[in-house]
Amino acid sequence: MEEEKCLYQTVYSTLQEQIRTGKIQPGERLPAEKVLAEEFDVSRITVQKAMSMLVQDGYVIRRPGRGSFATMNVKTLEGEKGEDGNIHGESARIIGLVMEDFSASFGLELLKAIEEAADREGYSLCIKRSRGDQKREKRMLESLQEMGVKGILAMPTHGQHYNREILKMVGEGMPVVFLDRYLEGLPVPFVGTDNKKAMEGMIDYLLQKGCRKMALLTAKAVEAVSLEKRIEGFEERRSRSLAEGPSWEGYLLDTIRSTIPDLQSRQSMEADAEKIERFLAEHRDLDAVIAAEFDIAVLTESVCRKMGIRVPEEMRIVCFDGPVSTYGEYTYPHVRQDEEGIGNMAVQTLVRLIQGESIIERMYVESRVVSQDLEGLQTI
Repeated sequence: MEEEKCLYQTVYSTLQEQIRTGKIQPGERLPAEKVLAEEFDVSRITVQKAMSMLVQDGYVIRRPGRGSFATMNVKTLEGEKGEDGNIHGESARIIGLVMEDFSASFGLELLKAIEEAADREGYSLCIKRSRGDQKREKRMLESLQEMGVKGILAMPTHGQHYNREILKMVGEGMPVVFLDRYLEGLPVPFVGTDNKKAMEGMIDYLLQKGCRKMALLTAKAVEAVSLEKRIEGFEERRSRSLAEGPSWEGYLLDTIRSTIPDLQSRQSMEADAEKIERFLAEHRDLDAVIAAEFDIAVLTESVCRKMGIRVPEEMRIVCFDGPVSTYGEYTYPHVRQDEEGIGNMAVQTLVRLIQGESIIERMYVESRVVSQDLEGLQTI
């Protein structure tokens, strides 16, 4: 037994040193177990034990069907010695976060919550921004896997097609949790807002304020599942109103594109402003606009000012998300997503996946409609 321990410890120590010194580069595939067994003149069982130790200590990551790969050159990391005397690199406790982007209106508080939750769970966080570019998103996901992260939180980019890297990553067994938006058909847990229900709450708020002719301004549903659900909630509520005897009328403008990150350079705000101006001119009797995103609300108010439409006296503007600060020129009643709750639940779910649990359900965190009046921020 002592001889066997010496053998797999030798294999472990040799490969560990090669990874730490850079002889085996990060992301480089290690030889197959059969080859290593011949090289060290030991049994495959001995090699398997050594490889399991390397995986446990963060030097190697296994990818089903592809082999074992070195993670990071842990000589450059601050590690600490465990009771066994081996250095346990920080790469063993890293999770990745890939977000399309973040801002004061949405994402910044989510990012803070994720970082704090990861720290509580004993994980370091590596953050990547895709900026709405699927090619960049692919590179970000690949780089995180090469680092040997234990799992990934992903906010997929807007678009009609899935990123193949996400499909491959899920197929290879990487623990993944989707944030804010999900991809239909993939067995991946999702944590976010029930956008359909949130739209219902926003319509109820406007009805309480006496609004009876309202429009939803958004990008097309195919751009993201979150937008799809907001539009679906609006359309279903409008259909019910018609069936019950119309208590309000609804209109839809779904060609706003400049707020989609990957299209900003191709679709100018000026072009969208012209669309909104034409739409408002055609529907002069509107008394409310629901903007699917905060930037659309800001753009709509600027158009209203140009047209001489007073906000909110003649036109109420409401939106999804908004800056956390209650100060500033633009402040609208809006759906406030619980970014802290989403971040905490997402990290907890990812840790459970890393620990071997099987989770595929969609988990929704309650949102609320808030309005700013003379008494400050109020929950509706």
